[in-house]
Amino acid sequence: MEAVFEEWNAYAQKKVLKPRKLDLNELERNSKLKIIAITGIRRCGKSSVAMLLFQKLLKEGKRAAYVNLEDSRIRDNTAILDDLLKWFGDSGYLLLDEITSVKDWEGWLARNHELLKGRLRLIASSSRKRLAVPSKPLRGRMLAYEMYPLSFAELLEFEKISVERTTAGMGRIEKALQEYLLYGGFPEVSLTKNKTDKVQLINTYFRDIIGLDVAELSGESVSTVELGGKYII
Repeated sequence: MEAVFEEWNAYAQKKVLKPRKLDLNELERNSKLKIIAITGIRRCGKSSVAMLLFQKLLKEGKRAAYVNLEDSRIRDNTAILDDLLKWFGDSGYLLLDEITSVKDWEGWLARNHELLKGRLRLIASSSRKRLAVPSKPLRGRMLAYEMYPLSFAELLEFEKISVERTTAGMGRIEKALQEYLLYGGFPEVSLTKNKTDKVQLINTYFRDIIGLDVAELSGESVSTVELGGKYII
């Protein structure tokens, strides 16, 4: 298990990421008193924000660890969160990506937040509604930050398009707006240059978000929800 934890730490530390419009200092500051929950739709950039915060903490010389709990090598381990705590220790910043993938995550968060308050700061992320709307054990203990795909202003920053009030400058912005309206603001899609690849990515997101997440929440079959989504569009 420790090898997997170390692998994720090394990956998150080296990952080159673009900044988002979310105050990392605020996340760090508020983690002193509350469990921080980074929520939002799939592929909107939650993991990237968690890794950006992780990199910031390390640069400041603070003790931190990042692990993606959706890793197939560890998510079926019923004691994975306790194993992670034994490896990391009881002080510092522990960033737990896709925490809803593992068993008894709610009880574990509530328990360790109380027992280790002031020493261990817990930052968790997930696209599942259960993190955004916590159950009784976590009520009053969690502060949620909901993320969204890129705004148009963020898209311009991602693609390094400066706002210039010239004819050519306005032309670049209008072209970017047309693509934004066509393909949306999912970060990975915006960074993909090939139009066929963009469409393939969006189709994948549609299946995952509509066909899986909405189906889970509604209790309907995946095929029914996917067909209904296509009909609405």
